[in-house]
Amino acid sequence: MRVSLIGPSGAGKTTTAQLMQKMLPGSVICSIATPLNEIQHEFYRRLHIPSPYLSGSQDGEMLQKIRDIFLSRSESFLSDEFHKVINSFPDNLSIINDDCRLSMHKKLFNMGFVFVWIEGAHREKRSDKFKANGTSNINDTIIQKEHCLFTINNNGDISNLLANIKLFLKNKERFDG
Repeated sequence: MRVSLIGPSGAGKTTTAQLMQKMLPGSVICSIATPLNEIQHEFYRRLHIPSPYLSGSQDGEMLQKIRDIFLSRSESFLSDEFHKVINSFPDNLSIINDDCRLSMHKKLFNMGFVFVWIEGAHREKRSDKFKANGTSNINDTIIQKEHCLFTINNNGDISNLLANIKLFLKNKERFDG
């Protein structure tokens, strides 16, 4: 099973991915933004400040700028890196992606990913200190809800989210292969 969780910042994509991974033996979370997160982590490590990522937050401003620099130097770098990582996994491994944007939709679709909308109280649950600037850049545009085959509701508490993930996984055979 290959799942890409879609939704605005703060919807609970990463939390959903982490919970889903715990419920799916033999699964892995694989993020397109891994190289960006690694640079963010190193930046904060060198400042001797805990990385926002460690507390479930992010420096959206930094990630957006690093991403834009990568793309200006090599437009396909992030997607190529992601593709290499995905291809290194065994075929029977479930892969959960939690950061797909419109620019990656076609590539992930061609790799067999199913798009799942995370319905949540957007931005209310996130406390990013440095928010990304809103842009019309395709790399910031999320896939529209109507392009997702399933919705996981994250408008309640954690037990509600767990129940909704279990419901999705119960029906996952529709999405296998």
